[in-house]
Formats: sequence, structure tokens, C-alpha cells
Amino acid sequence: ARAASPPKLVGHAMAVCKEEAKLVRLAGAAVLVDGFQFLREDVNLHVLTHFHSDHTVGLTRSFSAGTIFCTQVTAALITQLIGVDPARVRGLALDEAVALPGAGGVRMTLLDADHCPGSAVAVFEAPTLAAGADDGGGGGSAQRLVLHTGDCRASESMREGLRRWLAGRQVGELFLDTTYCDRRWNFPPQSVACEWLQDLTRAELAREPRTLFVVGSYQIGKERAVRAVAEVVDSPAHVEARRWRVLQLAHWGDARLPSGKSLWSRREEDCQVWMSTMASLSHEALEGILASVNGRFDAVVAFRPTGWSWAPKRMSAEGSSACKPWVGKSGRTRIYSVPYSEHSSYTELRALAEMLMPRRLIPTVNSETSVGKERVMRNLIGTFDLRADPERMDHYLGRADGVDEADMVDVLALSAKRGRALPRGGGTAHGVKRLHSEVVPCGWSSGVLRSGASGQPVDLDLTPPAPPLEPPRNSADTLPGRDGHSADFAFVDADADVVEVPDSDSDDVQQFPPAKQPLGQDDLQCVNLAQQQRLLQFYETDSRNSRAKVAFQTSKLKRKRGKKAKAGSKAVDSGRSSVLQLRFKSVPPKNVSSEQAPPCAGKPPRPRPPRALDARRGARGWPRELQRHSIKESRRRMHDCVA
Repeated sequence: ARAASPPKLVGHAMAVCKEEAKLVRLAGAAVLVDGFQFLREDVNLHVLTHFHSDHTVGLTRSFSAGTIFCTQVTAALITQLIGVDPARVRGLALDEAVALPGAGGVRMTLLDADHCPGSAVAVFEAPTLAAGADDGGGGGSAQRLVLHTGDCRASESMREGLRRWLAGRQVGELFLDTTYCDRRWNFPPQSVACEWLQDLTRAELAREPRTLFVVGSYQIGKERAVRAVAEVVDSPAHVEARRWRVLQLAHWGDARLPSGKSLWSRREEDCQVWMSTMASLSHEALEGILASVNGRFDAVVAFRPTGWSWAPKRMSAEGSSACKPWVGKSGRTRIYSVPYSEHSSYTELRALAEMLMPRRLIPTVNSETSVGKERVMRNLIGTFDLRADPERMDHYLGRADGVDEADMVDVLALSAKRGRALPRGGGTAHGVKRLHSEVVPCGWSSGVLRSGASGQPVDLDLTPPAPPLEPPRNSADTLPGRDGHSADFAFVDADADVVEVPDSDSDDVQQFPPAKQPLGQDDLQCVNLAQQQRLLQFYETDSRNSRAKVAFQTSKLKRKRGKKAKAGSKAVDSGRSSVLQLRFKSVPPKNVSSEQAPPCAGKPPRPRPPRALDARRGARGWPRELQRHSIKESRRRMHDCVA
């Protein structure tokens, strides 16, 4: 079977072009990771995770904004191919911890990212903080470790190496490569994708032995896919001069096939496998390659290894046979799209995030807008602690650490507190008002509520009182209280400086017997005031943002309507066309049927009958005598009809 049209590669990756996905702050130090387009005067520490062009944007040979830390392979690539001053570059070995200069003791370690040759994951460690100290991340000691993945393939071997290095330590912030962060992208591991490439290669060789195979790649990467095809053909892969230099600097130049042959060659006539760019995999380019080999091959088969070619239902059930070729018009060129990727699949992304369980997660791909970020984060819910993200409600509902007992307030006890009040029927102003500062909050001690005024334990009867038969008429009415006794109450204005409280028969506050058993921390008994203030601030901020968004949309809609009205007024032509385009909402007179009514009176009739049924009708469905009127007569009739 063959595909009559090019395969649809649904999906795209868009790296975040914002500083928040590049800037790492830890213990007062700032480091830019793959952020050479965001150079700052106050940041002189830079980390380059790998040598792909979308991560070296802004890096030129004249770079002088500090020191670049990277792997030894990446250091050789940027100094030899870009021309960066070697004095500005520091190449590190994997698993080697280094103290960043001028960063307050922050150490960095590069770990294998399993993405492309020379790629690495950057892990930053802050110095040990004092007990109870916090570096601003809101997570205490766990914030001492920040991990930036760059681009990575979170395979099982990569996760195992990261697990061994962490040794049980929790990650405070995780900058995660979310290229394929969607449930759809559960493509197979690289080893399985390489087996599919080999199966397709064997099938094409059986169909036509004189076939040239072309494998797409970038300036670095896809080497394993090329090796999988070359092993089946038992032929070296031809590479161009620049690609050959990259392979040598990446320590892939000495790779060999199982037969002992070299994996790479610069001679076209010795190779049945070619390595080309992904952009050149078109039928026109393949026809040009076939014409340049002087009849040594009768067909060309190209492989486009990318995760975007994954078709979940078909490929999960059929395997490599689900990869259908896109055949050219001549029948001599074929293009396959195989789900080989050097980025993490969705399953691998969740496995990595669940293993690290960070307190905060920052997506670095497909999250430049708030909608894109929300879509990405929705697929990772449950893999990180939401309480450390100030954009989440969980940040305001709880904290990672325990809450001090001094911050807890018993709302039930404060609502049931009794004090002085006016006698029934009136009284003097003396004793009517009490300063708000005299109302002392209650606190918890060993699970027992203690009154702030007396310091004695207070027993709370949590049984709800019986509802009143009638609603209170005013603020001085009574409601059933404890044990069926009537209890006075008064409304308290929270914004007032003083509080009016009703009098009671006794000047002393009534004391209840101590509780026999410690009380549990009920939702209304243990209320964190600071937490409620943060929650209120969250809602106020959200409300302001919502109002601003609605105002912006309203103004945008008004501008759009104004443009439409202006364009509509310009579209009205002069003469008879303007008369025919005018529509009035007025209803024609009752004695005039819709068939005899002029076009200006109301809406035209719905369906126009066939011309054969009524020969008197003209081209517009109206009687011919009406169409013969001049423009002036039509306007006169129109005004008469409206009148």
C-alpha cells in the first residue's frame, strides 16, 4: 500500500521565547540556560545544554557576556563551528560538580540527557541553609535543588542515572522539556523505532535491491537512526563535509558497523545510505539525487524520523507495517515517516515528573501563552506539588511546611464569645462600645483551645443550635442559645474600629468546664488567618485580571463593529444598485399582495417560482412593469409605500 498524499504530521513544537523558561535563580545567583537572546548585564553565568540551533539563538563568535558552561562535546562544537572564544567556554565532564564563580556557593552538575551527542541536563545545588531558612522559593530546604532538562529523552536508562545521582533528594524546581506533553504522543522507545526502520529497509531491498536509502537528520542528532538502516544494508553512510566535522567533534567519527566497515564515508560511490537534512526530503530533491548517481540506483527511499508521525491507533496495532510510503509520480521515489524521536514521549515525561515530584514545574516548550501553559500543565497534574506555584489556588490553601499554632484561630469560639451590652430598652453611651483590641483571639495548645483573655481551657459544644422559628427583626432580638437558653447577639461591622457587643447579666465572661478529651482540628476551629489573607489576595487579583480581560474584549468588539459599519457604508453604490440594496422593516399594505409589492416594501418573497409558471415575472422575480420604472419612479414608489 502507498500513500497518495504526503503524511500529515499533526503537532508542532514551539520553544518558549520568554526569559522565565531560561532564567534560573537560586540562593541569590542567576544563571541563563540556553538563553543567549536574553543577555543581561547582571547575569554572567550561562549554560548551553546542547548544540541545536534553537538553543544557540543569539550566540555568536563575538560573545563576551560571561562564561558558558557545557559538556566537552558542546564546547568543541561552539568553538570550532561558531567561533566562540575558547576563554569564554568551560567544558565539563558528565557527573562532574563544579562551583559557579560568584554564585554564593551554588554548584552545578551536568548529567546525560539522552537527546543528541553532547546534550546534558543541568542540576543546580544551593549551599545548605540554616534551620527554618528559605531562599525565596517558599519550599524551605527542598528549594536548594533546581533541575533544567533542556531537551531530553527521559528513557529508562536516563531516569535511572538521574535517580542514582539524586539519592532521594527532592527537586525544588523543574524546567521540563514538554515538546510531546500530550496523551496522544505515546510513541515507542528509540530501540523499537530503530527496529521499524530495519523492517522497512528489508522490505524495500526485497522489492528493489538497487535502492538508495536517504535518512533525514539535523546538524547533530539522528545518528542512531542512520546506523539502524546502515546495519541492514551493510553499507557506510555518506555525509557532507560539515556533517563529517560535527561527527568527529561529537566522537562519532570512529563508529563501525557489525561487519567491521566504517559507519561513515565521504565517498558517494561507496555508499548505499546517505545522510541528508530533514528539509531536503522531497520528491523533487530525491529525483535530483537519483539523476546524479549515473544509473547506479533504480529507486530512492527516504526516511523522515520524527515523533510527529505517530498515529496512535494504527501504529499501536500494526507496528512497522502501519508506516505507509508516500510514493512520487514516477514511482521511483518513496518517503516514509517513522516515529523515531529524540524527545520524551508522554509516558516518559510523566514517569520523569513522578520520579522527581518537584515542588514547582516550569514547562519550556509549547507554553508561551497562558492557554498553552494551562494545556501543558493539565497533562502533568499529579506529578508535582501545586502548593509552591503562586498561579495555583493550592498555593493559597496550604503550605508545604507545617503551620505555626500561633497562626490558628478558633472561629467558633470567637463567634460564641459574650461581653458587655446595653440593657434592654436603652441606656447611656457608657459601656456601649468596646475597643476591638480587647477581643483577644484564641490559640491552640496541645490540641486544647485556650481563651486568650483568661488562658483557661474552653470546651466547645459543636452541636448546632436549633434554627429560629422566625427571622430576627433587628439586631437586638434573641436566638436560642446553649441548653435551650436565650442568647443575645449583635451584628459586628468588620470594618469598624470598635465593636458593639450586648450586655449580659454578669460582667465576667462565662467559663465552661474543660474538655475531657483533646479536640480535633476542625475546619472552623483551626483557621489560619494569614492563609485566608493570601486566598483573598488571590481572588482579588483574579477578579482584576478578569475585569481587565472583559474590558479589552469589549473594546476590541466595538472596534470590530465600527470597522464593519464603515466598510458597509462604503460598499453601497450609487444609482439603481443602492436602491435595490436598501431594506426596510416596514410591512407592505394589506391590500397589496407580496407578489405585487415593490421590492422596497418589506423583504422579498422567499422562493421565486420557475419562470415557466409565470411568464410575466422578470429576472428578479418582480413583474416586468415594475422593473421598467426609472430610478426616480422607483424611489417615489418606495417613499409612498413606506408612508
